Amino acid sequence: ILDPGETANLLIACSNSGHSQIGNVLSSLAISGGSSPYLTLNSTSFSIGVLAAGASGTATFNVTADAATPLGTPVDLLFEVTGGAASQYSVQQTKQVIIGLIPEFNMTNGTVTACTGLFYDSGGASAAYQSSENITETFYPAAAGSMVRMTFNSFSTESGYDYLRIYNGTSTSAPLIGTYNGSTSPGTVTAYNASGALTFNFTSDGSVTADGWEAAISCYNAATPPVAQFTASNTSPAVNSIVTFTDQSENIPTSWVWSFSPNNISYVNGTNANSQNPQVLFSNLGTYTVSLTVTNAFGNDTEIKTNYITVTTCTYCTTSYSNTADDHISNVQLNTINNPSGSTTYSNFTSISTTLVPGQTYTASVSVTVNGSWVQHCFIWIDFNNNCSFTDAGEVFDLGQTPGTAGTHILSGTITVPAGALIGTTRMRVSERYSTDPGPCDVSTYGEAEDYTIIVEGLTKTLNLTVLLEGLYDGNGTMRKAQGETGDQYPGNTADQITVELHNTTFYGLVEYYDQFVNLSTSGLATLSIPIDFNGSYYLTVRHRNSIATTSKQPVSFAA
Repeated sequence: ILDPGETANLLIACSNSGHSQIGNVLSSLAISGGSSPYLTLNSTSFSIGVLAAGASGTATFNVTADAATPLGTPVDLLFEVTGGAASQYSVQQTKQVIIGLIPEFNMTNGTVTACTGLFYDSGGASAAYQSSENITETFYPAAAGSMVRMTFNSFSTESGYDYLRIYNGTSTSAPLIGTYNGSTSPGTVTAYNASGALTFNFTSDGSVTADGWEAAISCYNAATPPVAQFTASNTSPAVNSIVTFTDQSENIPTSWVWSFSPNNISYVNGTNANSQNPQVLFSNLGTYTVSLTVTNAFGNDTEIKTNYITVTTCTYCTTSYSNTADDHISNVQLNTINNPSGSTTYSNFTSISTTLVPGQTYTASVSVTVNGSWVQHCFIWIDFNNNCSFTDAGEVFDLGQTPGTAGTHILSGTITVPAGALIGTTRMRVSERYSTDPGPCDVSTYGEAEDYTIIVEGLTKTLNLTVLLEGLYDGNGTMRKAQGETGDQYPGNTADQITVELHNTTFYGLVEYYDQFVNLSTSGLATLSIPIDFNGSYYLTVRHRNSIATTSKQPVSFAA
């Protein structure tokens, strides 16, 4: 934020997210549209020089705000960085400078025209909203041809009773984007309609209020090509591990194309090379370069991360106990594992597996048979981060000890799967040891150890749909591709896009979940990921981008 009449240095951070050093890094700054009566750029270029892999630098530009600038005036800037001997690498981003105070808008009946500011519930920044509210407010973009975008920084309403509904248009008759309550934040919501407007309706019941919300207002120029960006859940996975790639591209891409070099990978869990967030199985050792190309109606962009993934060999430590006469593990139970066993030094039961879900808690029970009046200690380890180590936080579970009498004793404990557990196959080790706590890599005399396989399931389930759009259907089981002014509106085999909604079976107007911009192939196939905790039944609505919709006659069960 600049004050009117102020001259200051504008600092913009830049980072090298690649895996090799880049030189000749130059940056430039320009005012969108060429000039502004409110801001003067006293310098427009800055040399950053050399950026090592993973390093950051700062570009500095001197600017002056006009003394007569109205408070809260935004000025859009275009920032560009190039690098390499021939400036063969480049990236552009839009930035915004606010001159004066940032305006604040509390929820009230009416309309607002703005491209900057903060949007609050009726209680504003420091107070809660009121009971028995029913308020509707519409936000229009201050810049012609732009779309309003709201980024929610915080969100809290009375769960199940106080609802914020967001509509893609100028009134509550526009298509419903979503309904939010409790701590389920809308995240970032962008208008996608001719007016560029978003309409908000908030209702609260007669008692219990909460803090409400804060959302940052901005405007998005719909005629802007996307900027490709992505991350991976693990850049050094063990062989046979699954890595989730997350699209973080800007400017609302509508299609995605992923590629890997070498290409000896497999897409899993219903994803493919055109998925927004694919899950990839690496079955071979080596180093992989990953590329993502994103496209919308106004252009495309590619991000290439060279040698981004390195697949490594994973070897677990060995463990064993030499005495097989005095004590042993006689049964292990966890979820679907229920495995009785006899006395031995070590047992490899990795052919036996069970599936666990991140965030869920399970009961584990181990039966320890003792042939005398001494104490045996029992532990379980699960390598949730798949790094071949059993000693990381959240991977060690103490089941306690036997009472010091002969017989078979059942020791139990709870296992909570970390929310960040890596998806895929990993190892569980169970050990019991005389008189002291066992370690996962112990080689000793009195005790026993067993290994099992754990499959960590993803946080989403895959919904596969077949949808044929009447206007594009050619009568033989396939569809034509939607056309724009310059030809095919979508690349590849994408015919068009749809919105998929899950509606509450008691109150159809309550949208429990939705996914916009779902690619629909020319053969009518659409695939999307649903959070795994959606286990009930829902009316399934498929909505075309012109808001024509069809809904399932009966609720659809998502229990599988």
